[in-house]
Amino acid sequence: MGPEAYIIEPSKISEPAEAWSVRIEGRVTLEEVPNLRRDLLGLVEKASTSRLVLELGEVATIDTSGAAVLVEAFLAGRARGMQVLFCRASEAVLRLFRLAGFEEVLGHCCADVEEVRRRLAG
Repeated sequence: MGPEAYIIEPSKISEPAEAWSVRIEGRVTLEEVPNLRRDLLGLVEKASTSRLVLELGEVATIDTSGAAVLVEAFLAGRARGMQVLFCRASEAVLRLFRLAGFEEVLGHCCADVEEVRRRLAG
């Protein structure tokens, strides 16, 4: 049996700086995109902080429509003046970002939680 449809779990980070952390796992494909888009953009719109961390280490499957939604959330956050970081992006996510030429987004990918903390503090 394949991976489950996406699960999204928002939580607050308080140190070194207040941020919303959103863990996404499972499938991020065309089938899940409408709901994922609604959920992510809703979080960006309602966020009471200027920092957003999207944790992508448990994304098992992603296609171009899924990558587009992640980039859309990134751009929507940036348009609102938010610092947006991707944490522990799975190899599937990184490979698709590279293939799609999302160079700007790749510059906001962090290898681990410590790198996220350093960037949030800086």
